[in-house]
Amino acid sequence: MDTTPVSSEQRRQTMVVKQEQIYEKDEVYYWADNVTFLVERKLFRVSRHQFIVGSEYFAEKYRLGLPSRDDRGTDINTVVLQGVTAVQFRAFLRIVFPVHTTSTTTSFTKEEWLTILDLSVRWQFHDFRKLAIEHLNNDLTAIELIKIGRSAYVPRWVLSGYKSLVERDDIITEEEADDIGNRTANILWIVRYFAERKALEGAVESELAWRFSGEITALEAEEAQRRTSAELELEARRVEEKRSLEEERRVKAAAEQVARDRQDEETARREQELQAARLAEEERRWPRGVLTTVRVFPQPAKIRGRHTIMASKKRRWVYLKRQGK
Repeated sequence: MDTTPVSSEQRRQTMVVKQEQIYEKDEVYYWADNVTFLVERKLFRVSRHQFIVGSEYFAEKYRLGLPSRDDRGTDINTVVLQGVTAVQFRAFLRIVFPVHTTSTTTSFTKEEWLTILDLSVRWQFHDFRKLAIEHLNNDLTAIELIKIGRSAYVPRWVLSGYKSLVERDDIITEEEADDIGNRTANILWIVRYFAERKALEGAVESELAWRFSGEITALEAEEAQRRTSAELELEARRVEEKRSLEEERRVKAAAEQVARDRQDEETARREQELQAARLAEEERRWPRGVLTTVRVFPQPAKIRGRHTIMASKKRRWVYLKRQGK
């Protein structure tokens, strides 16, 4: 009898080998390599590349960077997915790996798009989330817009659903109030009251945005975290374009300031030259006076007309200007 101890890794590999004997392989999405998923009691084997590039969160959570088979070709890293049915996962795989032939193109029902939206939000496949939103945009009821808009972080859907409930002729039923929340229903009744009495004058959406500003702001923040790679690249280009434009404006303003400074300097230089020329001309016409000093002795006061001039006892400096020719 062989008493060689069996390692935990060997036991795990033995269990994985038995999976192919126990579980049914999917007839379409069980491929010869890459990654294996176990959903309910069905195995799916597909390319791991689309999952890695589609969602960094999904790839890290399920460790898709690790090898999926050993040297003998045996699965060693089967990914077990909880909270999803095999039918739902199959619909999601159809969007990840669309089938196109000369006669058919992959199409989805409303329920399948809802499944794709739910899983893409849960697993953070932002491109598929955006695609599902585009296809469901005009195919949801008011209550669905609110409920799915909340769970999928689509604030414009939530506002659109609120507006539909306010503007429609039918009342908000008890079942609908339970679905969207009684507090929400009460606020909608208030807005509806003002709208029916023409107090809002076509500003229903603005009133709703104000009354639900806290919820909408939170949804917008979550939505911003789920932007696609294309949206992020577009935003980065816009930021770079804005930065370049601001830099161009700054450089232009600096150049204009330098030009103004130079013009001011040139104007000042010309004024100095003109002043020097005027002084030279005056000197030529009127020679400069001679500066001399005279000791002035005290004298008695003299009366000259109506003015009295008091003689000073201090030394004074008198500037006498010699008359020219």
